[in-house]
Amino acid sequence: MMAYLAKCCTPLPGEDIVGYITRGRGVSVHRVDCPNVQNLFYNPEREIEVKWDQPKNDVYQVSLMIEVEDQQGMLARLTDAITRAGSNINSMEADTHETGRASISVVCQLRDRKHLDKLLKEVRSIAGVIRVHRRMSGGGNHLEALG
Repeated sequence: MMAYLAKCCTPLPGEDIVGYITRGRGVSVHRVDCPNVQNLFYNPEREIEVKWDQPKNDVYQVSLMIEVEDQQGMLARLTDAITRAGSNINSMEADTHETGRASISVVCQLRDRKHLDKLLKEVRSIAGVIRVHRRMSGGGNHLEALG
């Protein structure tokens, strides 16, 4: 049966996942904590157990929202931390606010949950980083608090 990773929560290898049998598109694979999963499983007979295959060298796009103090050089420190974590940046956008803070949206390429944890550790170690959220799309702009 064909399976694909749901775009709403972009699960990574190593995360707990669940499958949902769709009509005509195979099985959509979600993180178990995806807000959309609760909406999908009003038909429990369409839930299916799924598990990760053996790890490959695949990369997955993960979208993060980083709240920071608006400081000179912050983007340079963030890109350096992402590079140290062994990740590539697909896109980045920054907005400053009158409060002296900035919001930085970044899409990174990651291999698995451990790689995400390493990236988060590097980003959190930067002076001026206030909070990091994993962005989830679909059904609204959901955020997963990551510290």
